[in-house]
Amino acid sequence: MLNLVPDTDPILRKVAAEVTDFEDPSLRSLVDEMHHVMDHHNGIGLAAPQVGISRKILVAKFHGADYAYINPEIVEATGTRESGEGCLSFPGLFLPIKRAQTVTVKYKNILGIEQTQTLSGLPAVVMQHEIDHLNGIVFTSKVSQMQLLLSKKKLKR
Repeated sequence: MLNLVPDTDPILRKVAAEVTDFEDPSLRSLVDEMHHVMDHHNGIGLAAPQVGISRKILVAKFHGADYAYINPEIVEATGTRESGEGCLSFPGLFLPIKRAQTVTVKYKNILGIEQTQTLSGLPAVVMQHEIDHLNGIVFTSKVSQMQLLLSKKKLKR
């Protein structure tokens, strides 16, 4: 089974590689294992770098259904919202993050077929958070150092 990497692992701050081989049978098993890790940790989204794999793959659970997105990119974003955001790679830490309210994402499914999906609300936030991971961006970089220190201090209590 895959394991979450610690928040200090450099892979979390590195741009992941695009997936090019959709015939590789290990792709489906990797996606299945990522869903298992996400569920095991009660998550709603997980990017491959969070389990030590530098590939542009993310999994998510929206409305009770499992999804896999390969080489996803946001092609449109509208509106704004701020909400408390957490991350499996930073257990217990929740930060107020501003994100788009609605996003349209272009991606490939497990078969390599290009798809487009529009998401709003929490699913849109999850998508933005996980795509950030694929681009080497962690959510702690989206707040001021003061906000991060206060949140970490609160977590220690």
